[in-house]
Amino acid sequence: MAGLLERVELLGSAPLYSDDLATSLNVSVRTLQSATQAVHGLSLHHYLRLKRLWATRKLLLTASAGLSVKAAALANGFWHMGDFAKSYKATFGEVPSETLAQGRSR
Repeated sequence: MAGLLERVELLGSAPLYSDDLATSLNVSVRTLQSATQAVHGLSLHHYLRLKRLWATRKLLLTASAGLSVKAAALANGFWHMGDFAKSYKATFGEVPSETLAQGRSR
């Protein structure tokens, strides 16, 4: 599973596909899904989405003056802003712009 974390971080905003991740780790997709479920208690898809949400949150909290929510979301592989905002609020209990404002006030 350590290899998965490294791969996810290296990919940044590149699309994450189960097949590509499994191939790069020399395992089957099913093995990767089972391992993610066993280690993290989440489906592979949900785990990868949470990793990208947390990376976006970190970026928003440490943002430079010119960074927008959209730019932070795109940098972490989110392409549909409505889905991103909904997932972000469900995960963190606030909208992304609130996180960005917190980061700028520090």
